[in-house]
Amino acid sequence: MAKELDQAKKMALRWVSYHPRTEAEICTRLKQKGFPQDVVNQITEYLKDFKYVDDRSFAEQWVKYRLEKKKKSKRLLYAELRNKGIDDLIASEVLESITEDEEYNIAFEQAKKRTERGNAWSSIARHLVRQGFPNDIVYRVYKDLITKTTMDEEP
Repeated sequence: MAKELDQAKKMALRWVSYHPRTEAEICTRLKQKGFPQDVVNQITEYLKDFKYVDDRSFAEQWVKYRLEKKKKSKRLLYAELRNKGIDDLIASEVLESITEDEEYNIAFEQAKKRTERGNAWSSIARHLVRQGFPNDIVYRVYKDLITKTTMDEEP
């Protein structure tokens, strides 16, 4: 048992050294490697005690990165966090910080890029909906893009 525990600890520490992981990811990976549940529990507790694994911190970093670099919607970010094994409550709390205006700006930016490429509005709207933006934001983006396009075309 002590040998298994030591082996599992080394593996888990190696995994978290590459990049942050969620508790669920560590548990899943250790189970896949064939470690018993009590070893998995001990290792996850050890990692949490020494702050190697912190789901809230992971969720905050994930959301910050995905908003800045990938321009994701709140709904899509929520789904990604849940797929990573983040608790529903933590995911909801972290995403509360994203305002509707921020989400609108992200959607508008995506739509504007696609408009500049010559995409039809129906294609842009489908893209925004697939990306998880709410219908009211998609409609606001549509109205604002139409208004902006009309203003740009006037002499």
